[in-house]
Amino acid sequence: MMKYLNLIFLCILVFLVSCGGPSGASRTERTEAEHHAQVADAIMNGNQLNNKNLLKAYNEYEKSIHGYRDDERELAKIILKQGIILHMLGRHTKAVNKFKKSIKYSPRIRKPYLYLVKSYIKLNNPKAAIYWSNRAIDKISDFSEMNFYAGEMYYKLGKYIKSETAFQKAIDNGLEGKFLNRARYRISQIRKILRNNAEDISVDISKYLNKNILTFNDVAIIIFLYH
Repeated sequence: MMKYLNLIFLCILVFLVSCGGPSGASRTERTEAEHHAQVADAIMNGNQLNNKNLLKAYNEYEKSIHGYRDDERELAKIILKQGIILHMLGRHTKAVNKFKKSIKYSPRIRKPYLYLVKSYIKLNNPKAAIYWSNRAIDKISDFSEMNFYAGEMYYKLGKYIKSETAFQKAIDNGLEGKFLNRARYRISQIRKILRNNAEDISVDISKYLNKNILTFNDVAIIIFLYH
């Protein structure tokens, strides 16, 4: 009797594995998902990427999600592609949510971080762009593009020392092409700004130090200038 029960259990187990498990995608669902993803990929690789076709590709990716529900890496890729479409359509807030979801499923893929930071830049949110740039750098080593974008956002916020450090790290990590030229240009700009600021501070401080008697307000101004 026990022998037959074990055989029945084994048959059930084999059946569940072939179907994708109790909550996993069946072979049929996975095949359908792959078909929808291929249709979407064909649209995205075509020559007519107008809004109508972008939305069509987005919907095809949406139809494929259920069939990838037990494959987090593939799911991350599908959701990333949806995010890229939203980014292309200028729907950056919705795109941000897709990129974050893609990162949640697969935190070591580079593209979601890149597009997430680009979306935050489009949304004029430099602090969020810096936050996610730094998170990407923590997860993925030698991520020169993230160092670059962090440098740009620090520059925008007037944090020139941090900006120069980020640009230099980007260069050290192998930044290439127009980004390399941009990083070098920014560093030269930053050094010029810091040099001019240092000269201005020196003039301002000497104006107060040349006084025989300093008031409380004078001291406060000197401290502010040094800070």
